[in-house]
Amino acid sequence: MNTELQFPWQQDAVIRQSQRLINSFHHWTGRSLIDTSGSPIEIAQALFEAPFTVLSHNTES
Repeated sequence: MNTELQFPWQQDAVIRQSQRLINSFHHWTGRSLIDTSGSPIEIAQALFEAPFTVLSHNTES
C-alpha cells in the first residue's frame, strides 16, 4: 500500500475521470475544454486547477 500523500490529480480514478470529462466535452461540443498537450497527470492537474468550475458525477450505476 502506498502511504505517500497524493494530490487529487495524481490519483488514478481522478486521472481517468479527467480524461472522460475532456473527451466527452470534445465529443459533444467539438471544442477543447483545456490544453491537452501533456501527460495524463499534467492534464488532470490543469483541469483541477482550471479558472472555471468543472462539475462531474460519479460513473457508478
